Amino acid sequence: MVNKIYVLLLFMLLAATGYSQCTGSLGTPIIDETFGSGTGQFGPALPAGVTNMTYIANPCPEDGYYSIVNYTTGCYGDWHTLTDHTGDPNGYFMLINASYQPSDFFVQTVNGLCDGTTYQFAAWMINMWDIPGGINPDITFTIEKTDGTVLKSFDTGQINYVAGTAATPSDWSQFGFYFTTPAGVSTVVIRMHNNAPGGNGNDLGLDDITFSPAGPQTNIAVPGITGNNASIFCANKATLTSTVASCYVNNGYQWQMSTDGINFSDIAGANGSSYTIAPPSHGTYYYRLDVADGDNTGNASCSAHSNVYTVVYSAPAVYNLNASICTGTAYTLPSGKKINAAGAYSDTLRTVQGCDSVITNINLSLRPLAYTSLKAAICQGQSYMGHTITGVYTDTLTAVNACDSIVTLTLTVNPLSYATVNISICNGDNYLKHTKTGTYVDTLTAANGCDSILTVNLTVNPYVTLGGGKTFCYGDSVILNPGPFNAYLWQDGSTTPTYKVKNGGIYWVKVTDANGCMAADTVVMNEIGCYPTKIPNAFTPNGDGINDTWDIEGLQGNPYCTIAIYNRWGQRVFSSVGYPKPWDGKYNGKQLAAGVYYYIIDLNNGGPNIAGYVTIIR
Repeated sequence: MVNKIYVLLLFMLLAATGYSQCTGSLGTPIIDETFGSGTGQFGPALPAGVTNMTYIANPCPEDGYYSIVNYTTGCYGDWHTLTDHTGDPNGYFMLINASYQPSDFFVQTVNGLCDGTTYQFAAWMINMWDIPGGINPDITFTIEKTDGTVLKSFDTGQINYVAGTAATPSDWSQFGFYFTTPAGVSTVVIRMHNNAPGGNGNDLGLDDITFSPAGPQTNIAVPGITGNNASIFCANKATLTSTVASCYVNNGYQWQMSTDGINFSDIAGANGSSYTIAPPSHGTYYYRLDVADGDNTGNASCSAHSNVYTVVYSAPAVYNLNASICTGTAYTLPSGKKINAAGAYSDTLRTVQGCDSVITNINLSLRPLAYTSLKAAICQGQSYMGHTITGVYTDTLTAVNACDSIVTLTLTVNPLSYATVNISICNGDNYLKHTKTGTYVDTLTAANGCDSILTVNLTVNPYVTLGGGKTFCYGDSVILNPGPFNAYLWQDGSTTPTYKVKNGGIYWVKVTDANGCMAADTVVMNEIGCYPTKIPNAFTPNGDGINDTWDIEGLQGNPYCTIAIYNRWGQRVFSSVGYPKPWDGKYNGKQLAAGVYYYIIDLNNGGPNIAGYVTIIR
């Protein structure tokens, strides 16, 4: 609050110096450094030469660094949580952690100034500390010639801290002063210098640096109307007049207009102290008056603005339309009147003030209806224009001209056809892509283009199989029986219905059935040793590589046999289906004691078991 009173006193001091009459209003800023906005937390660095500090994209810059941010919080335990001075969550501001030595942190050259004209140099600032005890920022604003000659300066004094961790827009303060250009000076350098040393404090936020032309207090109004807005009806006119405080010896005027209240442009020839409003069409318009020294009229760098005046102009809106309707329908005019004949019409709406509001001129034409006769045929189960039964129908559709199209439809519904056939094919052939015996239902297309439902009872002849590969013992035999057929041919040229296999090898048969179809199959026969030829009665599992396992000749090839070995107490210490890996004298991975063990071998061939003793010698 002390800072804000200080700034207010500054402006009062300026008023007392004799040119406050030229500080009643401001023009468009020549420099308007808002630092931009964005959804990202960090904005871009300032252009080279604007500051002697170092940029860093960090919400908590160190001494001698600055950042362009839209949000900072939790820095060093004694900084504010802060957004820009307007409260815009996307608005960027300059966050400064001052260097240890006093330095310039904003310098910019301003061109195109008018001599003898007053300008305001101002900025919004806040001490980043939220507790007492730190070094307070102390900023000097300076306006200089390009050779460094100081034309005007202003010192903020110490900017005190604002208590509270979370700062609000009201905690920011605007600092600045007015300055009048000497004769012959059109270019100046504006500078902001931090007088306080860095270290424990001297940290600040900076936003919205402006250098703006200033001028006399100027107000515009429509006589007899209170406030800053007026409404004009019935193509009437209104005159804006101005009240301009004493400032210039010779006032220069330039009236401006805007359609959005933001972007204003000069009104050609409107250079008097008053202006009669004549908007081009109905709508809302915004007006303001730029005032400058007479020689500087129209120069935005040397002009100050009045208040903005809003005018709502209710001139009649005229619409010239071409319209068409379908024959037999009606067109409704804005007034509510209905017309249904081709021709030219004029329709007028009026305001409560009795003025023409909307004038609509319409050239109306009629679009004809369309008539069409169609013949169509569909299959049973289908539909045409929503119809599924043979007959004559009349439908009303919408034609390409959006009017009714009357369609007379003669519809024929063709039936589906059904058939059943019994088919026999040879193995390897196909019927309608079917290759296996079975019943199939196929949908074909009949001569009338509709579905023909065909049921096929398919027999595939012949099919022959000798079964999968077979294994048998040496000395045994296996009978191969392919089944009942008319003719047989085996791999050795024999033609018997069956074939006796006595040895391992590849065997095949070709058969022919009563329909003359042929088929073939091949089988691999494996002959193995199934009977032990020598069963050792002792072995020495001592790891010397000699006689370490109980090897039984002729048994390893029998996958069906079972072997069980028991100790003298009847406990089973080894068992195996088949004998692919001979016994090593261990039980559960541990060596058994030397001694006599009892074995039982079941060959699973229908014969008696083989039993005996085997001795482990250590």
